[in-house]
Amino acid sequence: MRRTSSRWTGLRRNAIIGAAAVTAATGAALAGVSPAAAAGPPARAAFVTPVYGMDCHTGVGGSWPYVGWATCSGAGYWLVRTACTSGFTYDSQPVWQMGGGTMTAQSGSCVWGVDSVQVIELVI
Repeated sequence: MRRTSSRWTGLRRNAIIGAAAVTAATGAALAGVSPAAAAGPPARAAFVTPVYGMDCHTGVGGSWPYVGWATCSGAGYWLVRTACTSGFTYDSQPVWQMGGGTMTAQSGSCVWGVDSVQVIELVI
């Protein structure tokens, strides 16, 4: 490689410029879109559970990592199941709700986003 006035010439210069361009393009793509936006976390959902008839809401919280959460009102035995975009599935500790009331539980530690959040009713 030879050096001219203020720049390098030859194959190595082109390889370095190409690598820098790829790095810059990849960095811009990653910086421009957050993992949550790329994964498209589910919107907050409300429903009544089929077994215990609890009124529940589910959603996704956190900024990094992301967690799935659920808030249920009524009496029942349940847990939260969070399916991550990366393929992992996490369950919360079981929640035993007697005599009504409202409780919230969360599960997951999803780095790239959440695919789904479910309330799983446990039958004893």
